[in-house]
Amino acid sequence: MIVVGITGLIGSGKSTVSCIFIKNTKVYFFNSDLYVKKLTLKNKSVQKEIYHFFPNCFIEGVLDKNIFRKLVFSNYNENIKILERIFHNRVIKKIKQFIFLKKLLFWKKSIILLEVPLLFESKINKLCNYNILVICSTNVQEERVLKRDKIDINTLNTIRIKQGDNNSKIDQVDFIINNNDDLYCLEQQVKIIINKIAKC
Repeated sequence: MIVVGITGLIGSGKSTVSCIFIKNTKVYFFNSDLYVKKLTLKNKSVQKEIYHFFPNCFIEGVLDKNIFRKLVFSNYNENIKILERIFHNRVIKKIKQFIFLKKLLFWKKSIILLEVPLLFESKINKLCNYNILVICSTNVQEERVLKRDKIDINTLNTIRIKQGDNNSKIDQVDFIINNNDDLYCLEQQVKIIINKIAKC
């Protein structure tokens, strides 16, 4: 099986690229952000840790995700470090299990697709046969994120500083997808990559 990692900064369009992959070829898909959300809302051990650091996010013992989100963004630099300590090892362990089980159960040539914002920081890129970086301009990023996440420009800039830029990743990836144009252009880029991977 071929393992493909997808990464990119906030608002770059990682999930859209993943959807195009899923639409156009057989993939076993793992989204680390969705897994973190699942842990946050349903895992009692994780919620206990969250409560330790953010007790005001709980109403009658139940985590209020809207309050939690606002609190995280209120002091993003410090709070994201706490969340990374809570989730980092859990996410890496789950991804490794996911890859192992898919390879064990599905021996046929197909794709394991991992959408991981911290692909390189977590070293998950080393588990991948191919790594893809999705990029877009800062103007496009702003337009997407401010509309989608309902945050202000100061919060976005804080996230940008924390995430860094793409310069250090460009030389480490196998494919770069430019997501500044329309969906059709994006689809064509992804289809070319799928075809190249299929030939290997």
